[in-house]
Parts: sequence; C-alpha cells; structure tokens
Amino acid sequence: MNKFVFTIPLLVLSVQAYSKDYDEVFPEYFEYCAASQVKYTKTYFEGSVGGPGGHGFLYVHGLCKDNSKGYPQVKPCEEEGSGVGISLDSDYANVKWIAVPGRDLMMNGNHSPEDINPVSLEEIENVKLKAYELEIFKGVELKAEDIAKYKFGSKQYEMAAAEWSIGTDLALRFGRELRCTRTPISKSQVSDLANYLNAENDKYYKTEAVYEWSFVYNNCSHLTLNAGASIGINQSIKADQSFLKQLTNIAVPANAYMSVSDQWTLKKLKLRHLRKSDSLKKYSTHPNQFGSLMQKLPAFKTNHMFLTDDIKGISIPRKNILKMFKTAKGYDKYLDKKENTDLEENAKKWVKIYQKLIKKLEKKGDQESIEYSYLSKQLEKSLSILK
Repeated sequence: MNKFVFTIPLLVLSVQAYSKDYDEVFPEYFEYCAASQVKYTKTYFEGSVGGPGGHGFLYVHGLCKDNSKGYPQVKPCEEEGSGVGISLDSDYANVKWIAVPGRDLMMNGNHSPEDINPVSLEEIENVKLKAYELEIFKGVELKAEDIAKYKFGSKQYEMAAAEWSIGTDLALRFGRELRCTRTPISKSQVSDLANYLNAENDKYYKTEAVYEWSFVYNNCSHLTLNAGASIGINQSIKADQSFLKQLTNIAVPANAYMSVSDQWTLKKLKLRHLRKSDSLKKYSTHPNQFGSLMQKLPAFKTNHMFLTDDIKGISIPRKNILKMFKTAKGYDKYLDKKENTDLEENAKKWVKIYQKLIKKLEKKGDQESIEYSYLSKQLEKSLSILK
C-alpha cells in the first residue's frame, strides 16, 4: 500500500507458532498476511507515516524466485523446503510486485522470530545487503525520488530500493504487526500461480505501461486476492473498473485477512461446499481443509527505523450483514482456539469432520465420488499427524 498517504494497539508479546513440522507435512502452501500501517522515525524518510489501511502480501511455500530472469519472476521450486514472499508496492513503476526468497527474510528480516526486542542498525544494513545479494530489486524501477538519484541498476540504487522497502516488502516485522492465514495447495496450483503472477509483471515490464497504484482501483490486496482466486482458493475481487463499480470492490488488507480466514479456517465444511468446488474438480484439493491455520505476529519493538508502539490497521464495513462491522483485531479471539493455530489440534478437529462427511457419503452409496476419494485421503493425512 502507499507508504505516504483507527487503532489496533500492539498488545501481543509472543509469537503464535503454526508448528515446526508444518513444512514437512505441507511442502506447498499459500499464506496471506495483513500488516498494520508503518511509522518511520525522523531519521528515515522524515518520519513519514503509512496509510491506516496497512499492507497485504503473500508468502507461497513451494514457489521460488526465478533467478534466470532480469526482473521479478517466479517458478515452482526445484527442491522442497523453499518459498517466496510476494509484495506489491505503490512505488514500483515497471513491475507490480517483487519476490523475496524465504519466509524468514520476508517476515523477520532474519531477526529471531521469537525475540521482539528492537532490531539493530547492523540488522537493518544486513537486510539491505541480503536484498542486493539475492537480486531482489534487479530490473525494478521505483518512482521515489530518493531512489532515482542513483544510477538505475547500480548497487547504490538497489541498496536504496531495499532500504525504501524494509517494513513493506521485506523484513515486515521491523515496522509492522502481522495477521496471517495459510492453506495447503498442490504442485499444480503452484505452477498456475506462477503463471498468473508472472503475467501480472509482464504487463508492465514488457510494455511501456507504468504501474499506477490506487487504494480504490488497484492495490496490494487486489493482487493477492486475485492471485488466490487464480488457483481457486478464494473469491476474486475486481480491479480497474469505473468508480461506482469499484466502490463495491475496494480491497483492504484487514478485510482480506478476515475473508480468507472465513473461507479457509473458520467455515464449517459441508458436502455441498465440496460439490460446488472448482478447486476440487480441477486440483483435487479444497482450501477449507486440514492445515488451514491462522497466526498473529507482533512487530519488533520501536527501533532505529520504525515506531511500533501505536500502529493502526483499519477495516471497512463488509457486505455480509452478520459480519459487517467485525475487525481483524476482533478475529484474535479465534487465535485462542488451538485448533486454529496448532497443527496437531487442527488435525484432531478435521478427523472428526472428515469422518462425519465420509459416513454421510457411505449412507448414500457415494463411495465412487470425487468427494469420497478426497475426504478419504484427507482423513488419512490428518490421522498420520496423530500417530
């Protein structure tokens, strides 16, 4: 979201971990995160304050940065255990998003995730150097005057771009509080997601078009939600429409977090959901499933670069009248239920759900259906965690 354009207080002082074994069980998964606004110290960018809408971004395990390209592109990982963060920024000109290798660099800037004490100046400089070494900003033009004063493509340019992007596009917890929801996906979904994301950057890099960020028409959550929609795991949200039509399709990070949490983690799965599921027909998977978990990550304490004592993240009224005025902060109550945050407890919940749905299909004699095959495999996977 826009770096320069009410209140979610920073209360959580501990990290709610998914599970150390999660990546082994699910080598491919899609994670959406809503980040609070950002506030700089006077030392950086004249103490600017980001928009209260905050920021939305992705981390996709099983998707990797394509280093053979001279600009941000991604591809399915050749080896298990890797992933990439995807973040859109209003300051990008010739691309829409960048790719940040590794969840730790994306979220924590390689600072210990359990340690919320302030990051050091050395750590800030190390993130800039790491971004340069990984060629995160190779081929990326930024609109900001602070960057344009350096020669495009030079080390100074890319290091300045990295500093500009800390807290928004990498090392987000240096300056922001995060709320995330993830769901497992398949290898074929990873491949299709790569095609979708690459095409979004090609619209600008391979033409003379300049990406124009707009809170109303085209922002970070439009990209992330539509990336999920491209592989059938959430609803799409239209962008770049007429003003009146766009007013009903404004994408706000906090709202997106609540929406995907509802669809992936909190919804009670019914047989009718499976029968209507395009993702089940196309990919043999469904986003409301075992392994769909939520997490909240506090910002690291106020440091040389960021003020994190009072950072905001607004939401807007939702279309669903029963959930119209709920907020991302209000969804923190779901984090108190281990079945939504811990893999083993989540498995226990899903074993019961899968067994119940399988019995219903057996009573109907539907053992040959795609739904029965899917539920049986999911039940087996859920039970394997509990052995």
